[in-house]
Amino acid sequence: MRPQDRYHMRNPLANCYQAKDGKWFWLLLVEGDRHWPNLCRAIGREDLRDDPRFQTLELRSRHAPELVAELDQTFALKTREEWAEVFRAHDIWWEPVNSIDDLLADPLARAAGVFVDVPTEDGALKPLVASPADFGGTVINPGPAPQLGQHTEQVLLELGYQPSEILALRDEGAIL
Repeated sequence: MRPQDRYHMRNPLANCYQAKDGKWFWLLLVEGDRHWPNLCRAIGREDLRDDPRFQTLELRSRHAPELVAELDQTFALKTREEWAEVFRAHDIWWEPVNSIDDLLADPLARAAGVFVDVPTEDGALKPLVASPADFGGTVINPGPAPQLGQHTEQVLLELGYQPSEILALRDEGAIL
């Protein structure tokens, strides 16, 4: 299957939409024919359910640009939180499209260990994405990223370079 833009999805009910407040969400109505009447009721668009262009999954797919445009207009009438209340009340499957700030503030992401607070040079803590590799019993002790060239001399000494050779490399501009 080739990637498609949101106006040409095979099932426009499994697609992303933008609410009045500019926040996006995904409708996840993967069984389009089963979910279609309930969605139309929930969003107050019974006219769409009766529209001959949209009565089956095949027809909604064929007329996806028109349907997405209709849903875009409807979803632009309320904020994402307002739609969340409607969706919860009508058992509409959906999920928010989170911004980075949303994700950083998500207590579930924090509890799952998605982020680790890393100290910066000034001592402040900055949340960064944790490693996906988890080695049981290993203590994670993150620190700030080294400055460019910060450990060059130490590494070269461990490799057997003499201090005079390191100074010559520095004088030549080969290392910092």
